[in-house]
Amino acid sequence: MTSSCMYLYNRFVHTITRSDSCDQGKCNVCRKVSGMLLLSLQRGTTNTGFGIRHKGHPDFAMATSNNKTTPSKAGVEAFLGSVEHDTRRADGFALFELFNRVTSLKPKMWGPSIVGYGRYHYKYESGREGDFLITGFSPRKSALSIYIMPGYRDMSEKLERLGKHRIGKSCLYISKLADIDLNVLEEIVLDGIAYMKTRYDVFDE
Repeated sequence: MTSSCMYLYNRFVHTITRSDSCDQGKCNVCRKVSGMLLLSLQRGTTNTGFGIRHKGHPDFAMATSNNKTTPSKAGVEAFLGSVEHDTRRADGFALFELFNRVTSLKPKMWGPSIVGYGRYHYKYESGREGDFLITGFSPRKSALSIYIMPGYRDMSEKLERLGKHRIGKSCLYISKLADIDLNVLEEIVLDGIAYMKTRYDVFDE
């Protein structure tokens, strides 16, 4: 995904931005919304009602400068205890223990449903910059989401050993922890953290 084409999603915000430098719409984001986005651009529309704005729109800077997924003071254990699905709740606490041990970082809620560890600062060529969690997880209704921010470059061997899973750009989706090898998951988390430390300004907070 190019720096000028970003997909930011949480329960409340779905913002897509694109410029002509986006490799002719070949990135994952543009494939995901190509029909809706291209129709908007063909019509000269800058806001379709779905939060879509292209770079020429005067609200572009405002739309891309507000990362809605930010740290909160909500209690992590209280959140995990509120997960309705029994298995998902138990797996959430298991991941809580695993991440605490592996990262040695203090957990913090990011947005309403992500348990995050650490923080890194990013800045794109477009001038957009901000902060996001280094790694973390979320026990969502559909699956357990594991956030490995560098994505899964050069992790094919680890993923082959992991067990049943699906992957997104920076997310690993697992139905239940019983389906995977937790030792391999630890390797993946540590690999992601190590990579982030070589590429970004990272903070333990």
